[in-house]
Amino acid sequence: MKETIRKTSWLVLAVLFSLSPAWAGQSQGSGQQQQPPPPQQTQPKPAQPSAFSLDDSNAPPPVSSKAEDDAYKALMDAKANDVPHRIQLGEEFATKYPQSRYLESVLSAMTLNYFLAGNTQKMINTGDKALGLYPDDVLVLALMSQTLSRAWKPDAPDAQAQLDRAEKYGKRTIELTPKLQKPAGASDQDFASANNQRLSLAHSGLGVVNFRRNKFAESIQDLEEAVKIVPNPDPVNYYMMGLAQLNSQHFSDAVTSFTKCSETPWQLQANCKARVEDAKKRAATELSAPK
Repeated sequence: MKETIRKTSWLVLAVLFSLSPAWAGQSQGSGQQQQPPPPQQTQPKPAQPSAFSLDDSNAPPPVSSKAEDDAYKALMDAKANDVPHRIQLGEEFATKYPQSRYLESVLSAMTLNYFLAGNTQKMINTGDKALGLYPDDVLVLALMSQTLSRAWKPDAPDAQAQLDRAEKYGKRTIELTPKLQKPAGASDQDFASANNQRLSLAHSGLGVVNFRRNKFAESIQDLEEAVKIVPNPDPVNYYMMGLAQLNSQHFSDAVTSFTKCSETPWQLQANCKARVEDAKKRAATELSAPK
């Protein structure tokens, strides 16, 4: 699933990427629960809040050296689709300037870069640091909600806490998004699109959390929202929705979801196609059963 996230995320997050805080400077057997495959795939407010910060009234006067300003500008000016280079620059910056006024913005960008690179553990570790500096970074909250829910393992010592965090971050993203102010220079369309991309991540995270808690109706509702509000839905969301629909015996709906997740070339495309046929058989059996 990591490779899937890496390949699809750039298309899904293109607008979000350009409007993120840093860039602006500122989830078979009959009778058994259907389970997703294991994914291959957390101080004080920062001196310089992100462009989507809700309050920057306490920001102190900027203090930095020319070398630090230049290093930050180099990171922000690096090609958007050259993720390895941006990761290199970000890591070098964080090592050299650990107390920088730009650090929260750099960590926010690095969280997204690690997400796009498919480096789940570094993404989570960096997201934790970013939220430690600014707990309301909506981009990081959204990314963390989806990633924590998908990376969850039932035998992990902190399994319950991880689901709790994914839920908390997803809900916080949904709470904060309507309050965000459009950055200067951003069009209404791009700002709305960026908000929808983050909301899709948050609803995806909540959908997987609810699936893992066997709350299938709630899971379907969130996953439906996740795919509805973006132009290029993540096929993982259709896959998870199909599993939730199988578990709640909505077989015809599962046919639709698995069909959609089979339309995109990705790691589980063949699995989606096989599940389409399985869901069709179950739907036919249900229709032919005596009332």
